[in-house]
Amino acid sequence: FSLSLAYGRKANDKVGCGYALLGVGGISRILGKLRHSQSYYLKAGRLFAKSQDVFAQAYSFCGIANALRQKGDLTLSKKFYLKSYRLYCSLEDWVDLAYVLWGLGEVYLRLAQLKKALPYLQKSERLFKKYNETRGEVLAGLSIAHCLHAQGKTDRASRMFKQAYELARRAHIYPYLEIFT
Repeated sequence: FSLSLAYGRKANDKVGCGYALLGVGGISRILGKLRHSQSYYLKAGRLFAKSQDVFAQAYSFCGIANALRQKGDLTLSKKFYLKSYRLYCSLEDWVDLAYVLWGLGEVYLRLAQLKKALPYLQKSERLFKKYNETRGEVLAGLSIAHCLHAQGKTDRASRMFKQAYELARRAHIYPYLEIFT
């Protein structure tokens, strides 16, 4: 992505630079460099703000929201998720919308607003299942398990956790280990 960014700059290709910044922002978040991640997504968002690329705008808002959520700035994170939500709805991009719903659920979960969190998490899980997005389905299942456990529904939570873990294991993916998701 860094090389793409360099080539984009050399060619004065704002779109290419914007997409490279989105990629660098995601990699930075996965590495736990949350301040950098947020900065890259903000730069990308500025490049796409006046464009007609609604997907890139939604993606940058979601990336900013993810970084903010990971940093613990939950109120601001929620605002960016809602901006992203509106744009992904307009595109009918249901898989990316499901990730936004999951992110909102995670925000409410971290705010200990369990009754608000659960519907977002459940809706995200339904969309992930419908569109065969295994990683998202695992993330949603794990979050639902955490939410149920926090509500004292430990047996249901344990079943959900086991189902999500087994799904990940069968798919040879590791969302249950990703802390900077």
